[in-house]
Amino acid sequence: GFLRLFERPASRRIMLAGALDGFLLFGGAFPFVASLLIGRFGFSAAEAGLAVAVFGLGTLAYSRAAPWLVRRFGEARLVTAGGFGLAACMIAIAAAPVWAVVAAAQAAAGFAFMLLHGVLQARSTEALPEARGTAVAGFAMALFFGQSLGAVVFGALIVGVGFGAAFGVAAMGVAGLGVWVRGWVR
Repeated sequence: GFLRLFERPASRRIMLAGALDGFLLFGGAFPFVASLLIGRFGFSAAEAGLAVAVFGLGTLAYSRAAPWLVRRFGEARLVTAGGFGLAACMIAIAAAPVWAVVAAAQAAAGFAFMLLHGVLQARSTEALPEARGTAVAGFAMALFFGQSLGAVVFGALIVGVGFGAAFGVAAMGVAGLGVWVRGWVR
């Protein structure tokens, strides 16, 4: 099944998008927000965890609004808004003068992430219609591969040039991802 997935250009494209999604966000920026809170604002691990957890509030808000958003704006606008919204959140986190800015940006990032990721995840079910489970598994594999690679690359980047530059790279990358995906969704 995975070979059939890799044979189709549209399937390869959605898997590449999933890998980039994982690389830039779940491996790139998101895992290091708590470290930024600990290092910059002197948070304990528990306090940083709570501030990072408000990401879930944004995803919850998206889940309530998703049907209306898709009908009203369509997938192309959602992925663009998600990419640029995430970029703005990454920049806000990197430049945050107080921890509350980080927490607010985390909530907004949860919403923006779902604008982009939700479309990608839905599209993954269409990558191999005759074997949807295989297609979703392939997307998940690509996402987690990107996440693993992103953690290594962004960890090294943060050590080398700091949070601001690393989050800036993630911001530019995710904005570009949103624009690229917009070009091939309806």
